[in-house]
Amino acid sequence: CKSVLDVCCGTGDISIAIKKANPLCEVTGLDFSPAMLEVAKKKSGSPDVIKWIEGNALELPFDDDSFDGVCISFGLRNTSDYETVLKEMLRVSKPGGTIACIDSFVPENSFIRFFYNIYFKGIMPHIGGQGKHNEEYNWLANSTEEFMRCSELKSLFISVGVKNVSVKKMMCGACCLHFGEK
Repeated sequence: CKSVLDVCCGTGDISIAIKKANPLCEVTGLDFSPAMLEVAKKKSGSPDVIKWIEGNALELPFDDDSFDGVCISFGLRNTSDYETVLKEMLRVSKPGGTIACIDSFVPENSFIRFFYNIYFKGIMPHIGGQGKHNEEYNWLANSTEEFMRCSELKSLFISVGVKNVSVKKMMCGACCLHFGEK
């Protein structure tokens, strides 16, 4: 790849991982939160390694056909309009470019969903949050519950014009990677 945009990059973990895996790739991380971007800048080391841009995923501040790849990681469910974000990602991707989204999902299999709910809503907040971060873990569970299902996101990818859409389910469907091309 020559250029990648990481939308809703947060504290930069994905942007940094992309740059480490592809040192010659020009990586841009975009987030609406200046505080998150400050953390990302510090984590990335040299300020010139990755471009950090404050911006809105609903109105990406880039020209059409700007990037070879555009990704969003655990951020789409936190936006107010999934379709607009995906259309914007598609708009700034070059023809033939890759569009990717990885996020948390409620598993569609009812058997797995039963155990997922026990873990995600009961066990994880106590183990991960150690009783101190229950609000954050409750928010994570609630935002995932309110998010569309994995199959619905695949349909949305197709409806906005992403071609050759594939889905890779991980953790029994609790995490899914959707990808395709412009």
